[in-house]
Amino acid sequence: MYRIFVAEENNTWQKAIGKAFDASYELAYWPNGKDLFNELKSVQYDLIILDLGLTMETPFDLLKWLNLTFPQCPVIVTSVEEKPELVVSAIKQGAHDFLAKPYSGPKLRHAVNQALEAC
Repeated sequence: MYRIFVAEENNTWQKAIGKAFDASYELAYWPNGKDLFNELKSVQYDLIILDLGLTMETPFDLLKWLNLTFPQCPVIVTSVEEKPELVVSAIKQGAHDFLAKPYSGPKLRHAVNQALEAC
């Protein structure tokens, strides 16, 4: 079973992500009332899905921290914006892949499976 941490504040997107995966994937969502950093450190995740729309000052700082703290754990970045400079910046700062919203369940599964196979 693969453990995936989903940092996505939008409930609609959380539900869409949940529908994209079968029982062989265990999904944990944030925000969930717990501290993000403690949550990430308390469980070993196989992959992280990070939405850049989080209400944080600099989600790229979080991406850097994730890559430094969990170098073996690929991060897939999502965003409603698909500006080329945003995509390039995400990849340069360690994202395994970038998915612009809206994306389909099959597209997300494909990106996740590719990232997991690369590890």
